[in-house]
Amino acid sequence: MEYDKYSNDYNKIREISTTELAISDAYHNSGSKNKFKKEAKKILKDLEKTKMKTKEGKDVLNVYLERAEYLVDILVESWNKGVIPNTEDKKIVQLEADLEDKMNKLEEKIEELKVESKQE
Repeated sequence: MEYDKYSNDYNKIREISTTELAISDAYHNSGSKNKFKKEAKKILKDLEKTKMKTKEGKDVLNVYLERAEYLVDILVESWNKGVIPNTEDKKIVQLEADLEDKMNKLEEKIEELKVESKQE
């Protein structure tokens, strides 16, 4: 039963993992800053609606949300300045490390539950 919750969260994470790609596509295909901001807001709103059933899943979702919001900010700021966006700045790198850590915890919990279910 508990394994199902974690499995469900893991599958949702696979779906939301394309969020940054969607934001990037919106940036490259929108043609105007206002159109991009509108599309990005819709993407972020959809991400915020995602429901996770486990603490670990919620932690991963929160990092994805923070990264997505920060990416939108970087893209809008670079658009305002007329420069190429720096998507490898320190905060993005730190959020990437945080995401990796949270994903590892989720995957460890899933593996732990698999082992427990085989022992029963």
